[in-house]
This record gives sequence, C-alpha cells and structure tokens, in this order.
Amino acid sequence: MEIHQADRDSAMKDMRDEIENLKDIVVDKINNLEGLVRDKLAATELKMEERMNDLENRLEDKISTTCGVIAQVKRCSEFQGVLDSIQAVEKNLNNFEDQLQEVETAAKQSTLTADAMEKKLDSLGSQVETTNDNISKLSPLVETCSASAMSCGVSGGVEEYFDPLGGKKEWRLAFRGTAYINVESYPAYLYGTGIPAYVEPGCKQFNHSLPCSNHYRNRDAIENWSDVKQVLFGIYEKGQLMKYVLFDGSGSDYTNWFAEDRVIASSWVDLKTLSHNFFSLAGEARATHKRRFFINHVYGGCPGDKGWFFAGETLPGGCDFEKTLAMPIYQYASGDTVALMTSSDKRRADAIGIFVKY
Repeated sequence: MEIHQADRDSAMKDMRDEIENLKDIVVDKINNLEGLVRDKLAATELKMEERMNDLENRLEDKISTTCGVIAQVKRCSEFQGVLDSIQAVEKNLNNFEDQLQEVETAAKQSTLTADAMEKKLDSLGSQVETTNDNISKLSPLVETCSASAMSCGVSGGVEEYFDPLGGKKEWRLAFRGTAYINVESYPAYLYGTGIPAYVEPGCKQFNHSLPCSNHYRNRDAIENWSDVKQVLFGIYEKGQLMKYVLFDGSGSDYTNWFAEDRVIASSWVDLKTLSHNFFSLAGEARATHKRRFFINHVYGGCPGDKGWFFAGETLPGGCDFEKTLAMPIYQYASGDTVALMTSSDKRRADAIGIFVKY
C-alpha cells in the first residue's frame, strides 16, 4: 500500500512538472508571437507614417500653388475630402498603439487564452491592412488635386523670392513669424511646431492687406540649408520693413547664423559697436519669460534693460515692458540705436522675416 501511494505521489509530481513545463512553453510562444507581431506592426506603422508624411507634404504643396486663400480651399470639396481622409487615417494610426498595448497587458496578466490573443492580433493586423489600403487609395487623389483646382476658382502660386532691400528678387523667404497668434515663434522656426499643414498665402509674404493667422516655415529652405551666402532678419509693420540685420551666411546652418560675429550691416548703427549680453536665436528662457531671437545690450532690473529686439513668447510676460494679452510680441528699438525698453523708443511689430540669399 505504501509503495502504491509513493508511485502515485511520484506520478503527480511528474504531472505537475510537465504542466509547469507546458506553461513555460506556452508563455514563451506567446512572448515570441507578441514580439513578432509587435515588430511587424511597428515596421508597418513606421512605413505608413512615412507615407502619410509624404502625402501630407505633397498635398500641402498642391493646395499652396492652386488654391489662393483658405476660404476658397474649404469650398473645394475634393481638397477637403482628401484632408478629411488623411485625418481619419492618422486617427487609426494613433489607435493601433493603444490596442497593441492592451494585448500586451492581457498577455502579461494571463487574462486571455492563446486562441483569444491570436484572434485579437489577427483583428489588429486586418485593421492595419485596411488602413494601408486606404493610404494607397489617397495617392491618386493627391495626384489629381491640380486638375481639380479649377473648381476652386483660383490660379497661380505664391512667390518664394523677394527684394526686401530693393533691387533683384534674390532673397528666398525661409520663415515668417506672425505676432499675437499665441503660437511660439522659436519652436515654429526650428521644428514647424504649431504650424498647420495648410498656411494662408498671406503668411508667405508681407502684403498687409492679405489675412494671416499662422507662422510660415519654408521647409525646403530650412531643412536643406546649404550654399547660403547671406541671411536677412527683417522686422515688419503693416507690410513695411522697419528694421533689419544682415548676416554672413557662409558656412552656416539654420541654427547658428544668428550671431554677433556674423553681422555685416544693420539699420541700427550701433549694433556692431556696442556690447551684447544676449545675441542668439534661443535667447533667454525662464519661468517668467521667454525672449527669443534676442539681441540685447544690458540688463538693468527691468527699468534699465536696453536692447534692439526680442520675440516675447510667454503670457503675460516678465517685466512690465513685455506684458501682453497675446503672444508672441516682436519688440524692437524704433530709432537708429539701442533703446531703453521702458521708453517710447521701442515699438511692437506685426511680423518678422528670415530670408536667405544663395
């Protein structure tokens, strides 16, 4: 009897060991399956994001050159339909990561059987394929945008080259910053942050009669910055160039051209002779204030601050002279020399422009 009981205990132990081994095998298979699916989905998602970005860029270019103003674009149903389709696909892409995370959590907590998990992954894979097909269907629509432009009732594009200093139109607009739109200029210039896919033609020039409620970033000019001979930083009011700084662009990139040792000329006669405690794109960023594109002479505890220009990008602002209800503000010395920022020798501009000459 004792021998029989010992055999049963041994058999039960062997069975438990075998069950544990099977559990380990199942867990390993689930982990392998999860890893394979995750890698496949990640690769597919990356590919789709790249295609989406390409489609958005191409669509933006088509709209910019065929539909003159945003109101006319909205009346063109085909353009709006393509934009709506792109937004729907983007929403699907954002949901994929959440769904995959749910599957991973269920796998770790063992709340799903292997069959149930496989069904969920199959369903997610089908959604990915459907979204991929939808992206493919968008391509011919983008290609035919030009042909549909006639229904918008507009024609022609916006020039990239200007003559801000007079003479030839040899200055390419790389960036236009617009005041009081509550979108920071500095990240908009560096990365395009806060700039929508479609920007009004009025934002791509300095014609004060045309509406503009955005910054404009010429992606090609900035991200393919090369062989730039000179850079012009201009300050505008009501479409008129009020002040400028001309920089040597030789050997520069789009982040380091804004420097005191590159200044060639300026409408401020003392800009090259006086000292600077700030002269940089990044400027000064504190909890109380952000002063970008900052060209300053000295600090004097707010009442004694003297400088030439800054883009104020915080609300309500630090010192009294930069208080505002909407940002950014483009504050500049209105005379020929440095200004006390608390005096009447400073003004606020409507826009700033960055031009490059090759």
